[in-house]
Amino acid sequence: MNKIRKVELIKAIIRPESIKKGSPVYEIEREFQEWVILHADFILARYEQNQLNHFKSNDERENARVGLCGQKAFELLLQLLEVPYIPNDPVIDQRLQKDYDFLIPTLGKIEVKTEFHYARKVLVKLSEWHHDDYLVAWQMNESETHLNMIGWQTKAQVEAHPITKKGKTKYNPKADDYIIDIAELNPPETFIEMLKNTKKKIFS
Repeated sequence: MNKIRKVELIKAIIRPESIKKGSPVYEIEREFQEWVILHADFILARYEQNQLNHFKSNDERENARVGLCGQKAFELLLQLLEVPYIPNDPVIDQRLQKDYDFLIPTLGKIEVKTEFHYARKVLVKLSEWHHDDYLVAWQMNESETHLNMIGWQTKAQVEAHPITKKGKTKYNPKADDYIIDIAELNPPETFIEMLKNTKKKIFS
């Protein structure tokens, strides 16, 4: 019988002043890392049982862990702003049925992408892009103690980028991608305002 790891109280913290400035900063606590690892284990085990082609390498497993960090950070942001949302929990759906990470009434479908600290590009894998209304990007810092919301793009902006074939650049050796320079992202504060206006619209 596998030993069940104890997961302590999750201390999920977004600095309030960072939201006011429009660039949310998420402080990653040790307990949060435990939550991410636990959920990543669930997902990876299910993929392996179904013999799917995801997460076969250590790099892809690490991408899954970092991606879950970004999704949880965005969910916390929505809760702090009191914006109603429908999450697509990857533990339940594993991106096999639903075509979004978050569905926000009156705003649309959201895809969340999270990049490592060294990234200068946001990679949107063509096979996993579901033509959501918005792409929201986060980035991990080098010490993995913080996540920063670095920007966003609309569906039209994402799909205006050329499709870069697998292996064409050093950024995408394994898949066809939309490759977006971080400098091309819309500033995060404008998406924060959209979320606040969405809340007003829903409850007006």
